[in-house]
Amino acid sequence: MQSFLILFLVLFVSFLIQTAVVPFLKIGGIQPDLVLIVIAVYAFIEGPVVGTVTGFVGGLLQDLATIRNMGLSALSKTIAGYLAGLAKKNVASENLALPVIAVFLISLSTQTIYILLSFLVGDAIPFQKIFFRIIAPRAIYDGLLALPIYLLFLKIIFKKKDSRYLKGEYILKKDKKIKLK
Repeated sequence: MQSFLILFLVLFVSFLIQTAVVPFLKIGGIQPDLVLIVIAVYAFIEGPVVGTVTGFVGGLLQDLATIRNMGLSALSKTIAGYLAGLAKKNVASENLALPVIAVFLISLSTQTIYILLSFLVGDAIPFQKIFFRIIAPRAIYDGLLALPIYLLFLKIIFKKKDSRYLKGEYILKKDKKIKLK
C-alpha cells in the first residue's frame, strides 16, 4: 500500500512539474513529456501491471488538465505503461542505453497512438507534418531525459544504491536470484 502511495505521489509531482516547469524547458518549441517518462521508468522497474495503472492515472491527470479529447491521454499512456512494463526484463540490465532507446520508442508510439485516436474523434491532423516536427523531436527529448530519471528512481525512490537492476539481477524471493542474459 505504501508503494502505491509513493507511486501516486511521484506521478502527481511529475504532473505538477510537467505543467509548471517543463514549458520553460522548450527547445525549438518542443517540450518533453515528463509524465510519460515517469510512467515508462516505473513500468521498467515494476512491470506491466504497475505500468498500466501508472499510465492510466498519469494520462487521466493530463486529460483533466487539458479537457480536450478527454480520455485519449489516459488510453495512450495506459498502452505505453503496459508496453514499458513488458520491456522490464530487457531494460533493467547493465546497458544504460536501453532505457533511453525504450523511452524513445515508447514516446514515439504513444504520441502516434494519441494522434491517430484524435483523428478518429474528428480532429483534422496533418500526420506527416506533425510526426516530423513534433512527435519525433519530442521522442528524442524524452529519450534523452530517460536515463537521468531512470537512475534517479533507482537511487532515491527505490533506494537501491548498488542496484541489482543495474547489475542485471532480480530478486525473486529472499535468497533466490536469477541473472539476466
